[in-house]
Amino acid sequence: METPILTAIALWVGDFLQRSGAGASPFLFLPFVMIAKPDYHELNVPVRAGLWAVMSLLGLGLNAAIGALFGISFGLTIEAFLVLVVAGAVFTAFSPQALVSFIGKCSGVLLTAAAWLGLAMAVFMLANVVMRYVFAVSYGWSRESVMYAFAGCFLLASAGALRDDGHVRVDIFRERMSARSRAIVDLTGSYVLLLPMMMLALSVYAPQLANAWGGASGRLETSRETDGLPLLFLFKTLVPVFAATLLLQGWANAMKAASILAGAPLAEEEAQIAPPAA
Repeated sequence: METPILTAIALWVGDFLQRSGAGASPFLFLPFVMIAKPDYHELNVPVRAGLWAVMSLLGLGLNAAIGALFGISFGLTIEAFLVLVVAGAVFTAFSPQALVSFIGKCSGVLLTAAAWLGLAMAVFMLANVVMRYVFAVSYGWSRESVMYAFAGCFLLASAGALRDDGHVRVDIFRERMSARSRAIVDLTGSYVLLLPMMMLALSVYAPQLANAWGGASGRLETSRETDGLPLLFLFKTLVPVFAATLLLQGWANAMKAASILAGAPLAEEEAQIAPPAA
């Protein structure tokens, strides 16, 4: 399916995201700022701006170290600088509760979408069974509908499940831990396992995603079945969506764990996105 304009836009967005990722890296240090000073968002604006500048230097230094270790260039591009400025404005304007709640709401929306996809999957499966065993017919698009709905269901639901503590844990150990011990495990797991793996997934999958959107051939990737759905490029886009949403929710969970360690746990109820009081 040839759509040169859509392909060009998608490739530009992907290139922008790759080149601008370093601009968001200071947020990785925010949970540790929360531990050291849980009321940092109550500081005046110049002090918060100065804190962001320090975190930015640390973030860029971390990117440079990772680049030197793996032979990857992480220079401060114009895109990364723009993201750095916008992220700094978000950091200065909004409280940690507001940021964590906003990410939680987004994960909740995806969880609802996943629930509807689960229902759609059940309907498609029933329809496939009826068509095959009652009418003796089978179509590629009907089989792919089940596959796409199933993939969308678990890929979109992952962030919401992480928010609601729905992923599998070793409960025999966790149930005996104190709230502080659980927070230490959650924070360590986020930074040692979850966040690095999601960042790696986004980086490694980028070339395949570009090809799916026509980066090599100029054509959007469609079904290999002659009567399949022409949506394979969207199907493959679910993978970076999965990684990005888990990355955001993992950071939000790290913020909640850090707030527990700081003795000022973030409220469970979802707050409105609004600047903190002056």
